Amino acid sequence: MKRLLFVFIYLWLFWPVSTLAAGIGCEFDNYITTFNLNEDSSVSVTEKIDLVCQDYNGMHGIYRVLPTVAARPDDNYKSTKVRLVSITDAEGNTYDYSATNYSDTVQYKIGDTDITIDQPATYIIKYEVQNAIFYSSELGKDVFNWNVQSFLNDYATNNVAIEVNFPVGLDEQNVHTNLYSGYASSEANPSQENPYAEMFWSENKLNIFNTSALGVEQGITLFATFDSGIFTYYQPTFWEQYSLLFQILIALIIPIFVGRYLYGIWRKYGDDPDVVGSIAPAFAPPKKLRPLELGILQKATPTVDNQLITATLIDLAVRGFITIEEVKKGPFKTKDWIIKLNTKAKPKIKQLRPFEQEFLNIILSDSKLKDNDGNQIMGVENYLSDSMKSYAKSTNAVAKKAFDTLKEEGLVDKEGKKYQAIFLGIGIFLLIISFQILFFVPSIGFAMLTSGILLVVFGAIMPRRTEEGSFLYHESKGFQLYMKTAEKYRQQFFEKENIFEKYLPYAIGFGIVSQWKKAVEKLYPKQMKNYHPVWYVGSSNFSVSSFTSSINSISSSVSSSVASSGSGGVSGGGFSGGGGGGGGAGGW
Repeated sequence: MKRLLFVFIYLWLFWPVSTLAAGIGCEFDNYITTFNLNEDSSVSVTEKIDLVCQDYNGMHGIYRVLPTVAARPDDNYKSTKVRLVSITDAEGNTYDYSATNYSDTVQYKIGDTDITIDQPATYIIKYEVQNAIFYSSELGKDVFNWNVQSFLNDYATNNVAIEVNFPVGLDEQNVHTNLYSGYASSEANPSQENPYAEMFWSENKLNIFNTSALGVEQGITLFATFDSGIFTYYQPTFWEQYSLLFQILIALIIPIFVGRYLYGIWRKYGDDPDVVGSIAPAFAPPKKLRPLELGILQKATPTVDNQLITATLIDLAVRGFITIEEVKKGPFKTKDWIIKLNTKAKPKIKQLRPFEQEFLNIILSDSKLKDNDGNQIMGVENYLSDSMKSYAKSTNAVAKKAFDTLKEEGLVDKEGKKYQAIFLGIGIFLLIISFQILFFVPSIGFAMLTSGILLVVFGAIMPRRTEEGSFLYHESKGFQLYMKTAEKYRQQFFEKENIFEKYLPYAIGFGIVSQWKKAVEKLYPKQMKNYHPVWYVGSSNFSVSSFTSSINSISSSVSSSVASSGSGGVSGGGFSGGGGGGGGAGGW
């Protein structure tokens, strides 16, 4: 029952939009259907549909959608396959049509896209449905539960005439019938007069007709029970019996093989070499790597966060390339900072690493300064808020250059990055199309969805550090440990000049500014009390505490500026629409 309800919901949601646009004031004047119940449990159906419209409005023909499953109790086989016999007009001329299989439905689009109709048309559709009759252990009877008049029609129906031909030996005396009419899923009470349809017997022929016009999405359901012995039940083929099992195996086996393949590639190009030994304190950054490079090395991906941006900004200031001045900006006196290029250090910019040159060029870019080709060039100062908006638009350029430098220095595996791009590209593509495939071929769709997720996951962890890169990463952890517990290593600490300022960018990158400040204050209380960086100008009396607070404010400003720039069973009762068959029809 749930599966049939799913079919109804699908038909309602995904009924072609073009059906609503074709024809004005259309209706089915006559809808005449004959059902011949065959002893092999199939039913042969002939439908004669007369279409009339006030204005055909470029109409081409009609749709007819048939479910290929039916509600069944117990463990009865639910598939009701449809075999189309013919689609003709009243004179027997064959119509052009196309057939499309959706999940548990088949849709026939009748007519020619190059030909429109401008007068009443008749459509005679003949088809056969397997497994229409089944045995109910609850009732101890054979059952024919069928939507003899479609419930999901786009047009009202004026005249309905239905003829159900039972095999010889089944008639009014030994067939118990209930008739339900109205909207799909509306409750029906057999003891009440049926509001839209009546029926009468003529030997082994049951005749059903409507007592009033059926509106849009109104139909008729016949529920008939009779003794077993006349019909032979449908025997599904091997594939029909076990296709679901095969589909489940496909849905599981494909992702398993994909996962095994991805794991093998990851072990070869994505898994970091092991570094033996515990983390020991290191008293300097490994290989003189800059804070942003250490951050990228730790992630092994060309991505940077706002802490690393701030760390790079302060690092360039500490090394004398820029100065930072705290100011009040605008009518509301909002706190901001002016980033100024140190003109004396300008000749040394070319000695900076490529990512640092790119970073400076971006944060100091001035829309008013352009070269002969119209490109923005580096200015001498810029507001931090404005510079971060410029940076947000080019963040990948800085990260990529830093990552490329690490690759050139042999710290990050080049093959890992290549496989990352491949895995992420294929994975995202599979995720996008899998949701469409899921509806039509669930097993393949699920396999694609799961494989896509695996590709994205392995793609995300694919880049790896080389053996040297892994050793330096291990060493960077030791450097971070040293900065957190500097007071334990006084001798090594005292050997460093301007150590607080020198390693401050790394503390920012590691997210341990407060810990670093406290550690240094314990060892250099007097010096820290008089400390004032030459590269920073504040708007109030300077103190180390206020200075670290300003660093946090700068980091918050970086974050906000970057963010704002975008980076059931069968019983004697029932309900309308609860049987097999039915479906819907409309125009296009």
